[in-house]
Amino acid sequence: MDSAQLSQTLVTIDLRQEMVPGKNIIWCASFQIAWNALLDEIVKGQLEVEGAPVAVRSLNQKPFGRDELSRQSYLARAGLKREGVIDKVAQELKDRFNGASGFDLTLQNPDDILVFAYLWKDVIFFNRFENLTAPLLFQGRSPVAAFGVEKYTAEADMEKRAQQVTVLDYADENDFIISLRSTDPEDELILAKVEPQATFLETIEEVLRRSKALAPLPLEVNDVLRIPKFDFKLQYYDTEIVGKKFLNAGAKGYAIGKAVQAIRFKLNDRGARPKSGTAPVTQGQSFSSQEDIRAFIFDKQFLLCLKQKNARYPYCALWVDNAELLIKR
Repeated sequence: MDSAQLSQTLVTIDLRQEMVPGKNIIWCASFQIAWNALLDEIVKGQLEVEGAPVAVRSLNQKPFGRDELSRQSYLARAGLKREGVIDKVAQELKDRFNGASGFDLTLQNPDDILVFAYLWKDVIFFNRFENLTAPLLFQGRSPVAAFGVEKYTAEADMEKRAQQVTVLDYADENDFIISLRSTDPEDELILAKVEPQATFLETIEEVLRRSKALAPLPLEVNDVLRIPKFDFKLQYYDTEIVGKKFLNAGAKGYAIGKAVQAIRFKLNDRGARPKSGTAPVTQGQSFSSQEDIRAFIFDKQFLLCLKQKNARYPYCALWVDNAELLIKR
C-alpha cells in the first residue's frame, strides 16, 4: 500500500510532526538509522543541502541509533547508484525478509543516493488473547476487529492472558496507559488512550513520562481489555528531501534520488502457546476494589509505541485517530 493512497494517515520522518486532528501519524526509527548511515558513510558529517529543509536539520541530530533497535526487525541502508545500492537492498530483502518486494528503487543518475528503511514487526504473545467476536466501534462509527480480554475471570487460561498486561497509569476509561508483554524479551509495547499534545514527539514524551511515574499494576478480576487489530504493509516515498543538491565539500553533486520508508506491522491475538504455558507474572500494587472496575477499551484516539527497553524513544510510534489502518469488520 502506497501512503499516497491513504487520505487519513500521515507518514513522517520527523518526530516533531505537528498533530493533526482526525489524522493517523506513523514514525519509525529505521529511516533515522538509514539517515545515520548516509551521514557516517557518505557525507562524513552533518548534511548540508540547498534549501535546508526542516526534516534534514532534524534528522542530522541523530536522535536514534542502531543499537536501540533489534537488527532482525529492520533493514536500513543508504548508498550511491553507481556503487550498487539497489541490488544490495534487493538482495538483503530477499535474504532476510522472505523476498519482500514491490518497492520502487529506481534512480536516474550514478551519483543519486537511495535512502531505504524497512521495518517488519509481527507481535507474538506468550499466550493467545481472546479473539473478540463482536466488532469494536472505533470513534463511534467504524466497526473494527479486536482482541483482548472480554472479562477477566479467575480461570487459568484467562489468568495467563492477563499476566501479559501491565497497567502503567489509569485515570479513567478515557485516560490510561498499559503495556503488553510479547515473546521478544527486549520489546515494550505501550498503548495509551490519551489526549494529544501539540506535536507527535511531545505526545510520546508525555506518555513515556507518565509510564514511569507510578508503580505498575496488574489487571484485576472483571477488568475488560479491547484492542483493535492491525495488519498492514505501507510504503512512503518522501519528496521534501529528494533532488536537492548536497553542499558538503566531499559530496558536491550528490543528491538523494529516492527516500523510502516501508513498514510491515501486524498486531492481533496471536500467541506462541494458544492453551498452555505461562507468561512472567506482572509485579505491582494490588487494585481490587469492585467499585473501581476498569475498562481498557481502545475505541478512540490512542498512541501505540514499540520500544526497546533500554532505549530513550520508541523505534516505531503510531497515533491512531481513525480506522484507516485497522482491520474492518
